[in-house]
Amino acid sequence: MEIKSIKIVPLKIPKALVGWAGWVCISLWFAWLMSLSSGALPEEMDPVFVIPHIDKVLHFGFFGLGAGFLTLAVMGSTVRWNRRLGWAVLAALALIGAFDETHQFFVPARSHGFLEHFGDWVANVLGAIVGIVGTTYLRPLALHFPN
Repeated sequence: MEIKSIKIVPLKIPKALVGWAGWVCISLWFAWLMSLSSGALPEEMDPVFVIPHIDKVLHFGFFGLGAGFLTLAVMGSTVRWNRRLGWAVLAALALIGAFDETHQFFVPARSHGFLEHFGDWVANVLGAIVGIVGTTYLRPLALHFPN
């Protein structure tokens, strides 16, 4: 039996289009974040939260997704991606996470104390780190910016 290697051919998409799509996605992501954190959790979510600390996993994944969107937006909008831009994306998402957790202190059904919100913020930042690193290193496999 012969095993053949699989060659991944990146999509050739104009860089400006990737940047534009990234900005649209991060804007929708932020609107979704604000709608999720502005009210009480829906009753159908109660069974999900039976698992201890599952909310941290959700925060991690949600901010990883947002980091991917913001990283693509910045990659498509700049001449060259570098670590400094990665740190700027991380700082922006850390501030968004801090804003969101502070905002939830003023939502009666969402305030659970400082340590709970701090733990959520840490999960947000860790998810953002994974999203930035993942997008930075996996993007060349999926997207090629033609000159």
